[in-house]
Amino acid sequence: MNNTYKLVVRPRLHFVVPGRGPLLTEGMVLEALTDVVIHELSEDELGNRTLHVELPRESDAEALDAIVLFVERLGFSVLEATVNEWASQILERSLVGLLGGGALGAASDDGAVAFIAAVGGALLGGLSGAEARKLKAEYEARRDAWGIWSFHQRQSPAGGIQPEISPG
Repeated sequence: MNNTYKLVVRPRLHFVVPGRGPLLTEGMVLEALTDVVIHELSEDELGNRTLHVELPRESDAEALDAIVLFVERLGFSVLEATVNEWASQILERSLVGLLGGGALGAASDDGAVAFIAAVGGALLGGLSGAEARKLKAEYEARRDAWGIWSFHQRQSPAGGIQPEISPG
């Protein structure tokens, strides 16, 4: 799975009533950003919007630039930008399925049944792993005055503090 990008944006207009002000809809996002997958588009009680998308680009900086340019054209300022790096669990679940199916087939004392059960288990495990994803790392993204992005790893999913690392 590609990295995902979560931006919290607010209307540049002062004293905007929630639900009013600049529009940001799923249709607008889908029309403006090629190959985008929307994971979340919501609004809080202060009128801030959360936009969480998957946007395949050459780099995280390129994806963020495209998203920021889009929301700024609509009249929003970026409050926060986050990059989520995901690990696929296809291989992990395929191996579990293979071992589980193989063990089940081995109990039958028939080599062909054991092979079929192992392959079937691997396929089922791989299919379930295709939908599963695990957060590998989360980065706070900041853009300096020259438009250069820097990425600072947030607390790891395991709970420890990680040093500053670029998501690649």
